[in-house]
Amino acid sequence: MDEMYRTLKPGGRVVLQVPYFHCTDAYTDPTHKHFFTSRTLDYVIEGTDLAQYHYGKALFHKKGFWYGWPHTSRNPIKQFLKSLLYRNKNVYDQYLSLLVPVTRCLTWELEK
Repeated sequence: MDEMYRTLKPGGRVVLQVPYFHCTDAYTDPTHKHFFTSRTLDYVIEGTDLAQYHYGKALFHKKGFWYGWPHTSRNPIKQFLKSLLYRNKNVYDQYLSLLVPVTRCLTWELEK
């Protein structure tokens, strides 16, 4: 994260997409060493409660976060569920993601 921050120009943006920890694909690739929740990158996002721990030197501004891709799903039921889970991401990650899996990845847009 520090290296991405260092190489970005001021105002530069990076889009990160990672496997969601409840997706079986996160575990099938032996090169995956870390699994992600909606709060994992809060350590490097300015203004979050986890940023106080100074995980690295970089502190990004979060421009967007999406379960999956940042587009509207063609499946209306899935889109409705996604709109609900954004209201309380911690509850979804901890309890509901096994019962109602709506994504296989997480996407962030961060700005320097």
